Amino acid sequence: MSDVPCNGCTACCRQQVVLLSEEDEPNMAVYDYRRIGDLRVLNNKPNGECTHLGREGCTIYERRPFICRTYDCRKHLESLAGRERQRFVNSAVGNEERKRLGTLDADDLADLPNDRSSA
Repeated sequence: MSDVPCNGCTACCRQQVVLLSEEDEPNMAVYDYRRIGDLRVLNNKPNGECTHLGREGCTIYERRPFICRTYDCRKHLESLAGRERQRFVNSAVGNEERKRLGTLDADDLADLPNDRSSA
């Protein structure tokens, strides 16, 4: 898996729901989160930013949640199809994803589903 060339972009740290998983158990004391039923999700500031997003980026970067460590905006955009892709492509995260799309390598593309034409 190649690194995502974020170049300081934090678009995915805004207006997103970050689910915490079993992989995050060792760091639960670090997270500012809430429960929604059986789910645990990171809290957001009133402006929609993750509560762990600071001026210089993620304030818990070394212990960020599993979903944050594995999220690749380029793969996300490539995995969408039809109306779902069109709706998303105009969002802030979608705009950042489009900028990085050309940086996917052959191994990254091989991980994507083959049929993305419906939706």
